[in-house]
Amino acid sequence: MAQDQLEKAFLEELAAIERFRIAYTGAYPSTPLSREDPDVRRLLEGMAMFSARTRLAAERGMHRSILRIFRQHFSYLLGPLPAMGMLRASPTLSFADAAELPPGTEVLLIDTPAKGADPRVFRMRTRYKLRVLPIELASVNLLRVRGRGVRILLRFSSSFSRNDEIGEINLHINHLDDLASSISVLYALRKHLKATSVVFDRQVREDTAGQPCEAYFGPPTRPGHVIDRGEHPLEDARASLRFPRQELYLNVRGIQAPRNWREFTVCLDMDDSFPTELRLTADGLELFVVPIVNERLDMTNPIECDGTKDRYGLRHPDDAARFVPTSVLGVYRIADHGLVPIEPAVVPASLGGGDGAARARRDSYDVEYEGQEEQRRAFLSLNLPGAFDNPQKVAVEAAWHQPALRGVRASDLKARLSSRFLAGVEWSCSGGLSLPAESDLEEDRESLLELLSLKNQRFLGVDELRFLLRALGARAQPQFDKLVSALARVDVNSKPFAKSTSGFKYVYHLEFAGLNPSDMARLELFCGKLLDILSAWSVEEVVELVAKVPNLGAEVRVP
Repeated sequence: MAQDQLEKAFLEELAAIERFRIAYTGAYPSTPLSREDPDVRRLLEGMAMFSARTRLAAERGMHRSILRIFRQHFSYLLGPLPAMGMLRASPTLSFADAAELPPGTEVLLIDTPAKGADPRVFRMRTRYKLRVLPIELASVNLLRVRGRGVRILLRFSSSFSRNDEIGEINLHINHLDDLASSISVLYALRKHLKATSVVFDRQVREDTAGQPCEAYFGPPTRPGHVIDRGEHPLEDARASLRFPRQELYLNVRGIQAPRNWREFTVCLDMDDSFPTELRLTADGLELFVVPIVNERLDMTNPIECDGTKDRYGLRHPDDAARFVPTSVLGVYRIADHGLVPIEPAVVPASLGGGDGAARARRDSYDVEYEGQEEQRRAFLSLNLPGAFDNPQKVAVEAAWHQPALRGVRASDLKARLSSRFLAGVEWSCSGGLSLPAESDLEEDRESLLELLSLKNQRFLGVDELRFLLRALGARAQPQFDKLVSALARVDVNSKPFAKSTSGFKYVYHLEFAGLNPSDMARLELFCGKLLDILSAWSVEEVVELVAKVPNLGAEVRVP
């Protein structure tokens, strides 16, 4: 790619110099500048090559400067988005005791090759914790309650009596292994659910009263103090827009189990407008499913900085796995007493403390990225005064992913845990994988500047919101592309709000045109994620979003 650009620039410069030669010899015929003269030809080609290389170097330098400014604000939008999927644990009869996998547990997806070839191994990590119990969803039944709607019975059973605390049940909705159908099921359950209860070790009928509990929809809640240092709220929204399957959960919490229980039934009481043609099955509500992402936080091979190189390529310790860097999280100097952080070059020297001479000689680093997909590389530029006389060892922590996972089908992969073994549990992928995706902005200078100009806007209009959604990759997901195109109007109003420090809350009013009734399910899912985006983007406190579809007379209000 770089060679093609250089050749194109060389030919352009050579053509420009040739036009100048023709014009000059026309004005001064006696000047010996014949194209047939080999000395003149070599001179023209040398000038063209010099001009082409200079121009490309200047353009690359300008682009790197823009990226450097942009990464201070939107580093989470520039890197590639790793592949994602859903991991399912299926307990067998030999699984006896409850087990819990913490967030970040490494999972191996193994692509079994043709005979004679080595298997390819893709390293994933879980995004949330996963608690596995020796139970199964035995059946799903619908009971019509005269005058009160429909009661959905989810019966869970164990092979023997247990005393485990249940607490919360998380069911991943994967209806017919189709994303659109799964979103419709989630929408129907959310819209029509009136009450939730649980009954232990009894047969449940239309009027059976159970223990009240709470149902909520979306990803299982995480403790507020748990923060993934490799994620940003907008990066999380970007991942959700690319892979909405991770949002499709029905969760029931507050289940208080008695002693020696063997089965229990979760009762979902729906209103009388619940679509009875919707057929729920045990196969479409999956227990023990957690999102996984093809990303690792690892240290690079140590770098020996002796002041003789302009930059250093970053390499993952496992070359065979073909990891490429997505972002650099930290750079450290290896000292006798441990790792000493090195400041990024974008941090002003005046913030470092000390006198002027000490600040001028401070250690700093800068990172450059080149290429895409499997050709993506990261290069580290180090400013370590005194490294020529006293070489330093440097360690770099970075996030990595494997673009080679592109083109692999989930059904062809075998899943297993990397560092632990759960006897009696089988692992598999639920649904398809989300392929790794490159940023739409990294090589688009005009889009970078446009997004940077939006940073200080208090509120976003229609065009600005569409542009932000495109930057987050919403147009690449067919389920949301139509909704972005249908966005016709955006207004922002303020209302008194005692819980806000300013005394007001800001409400986005959105209007969508040309939608069908079948689009309402994905619109509700889309608006929920859109509120998260606006809350993270805006400098004001956005606490509410109202979306209207005038041609349907419908309204979606979040939260």
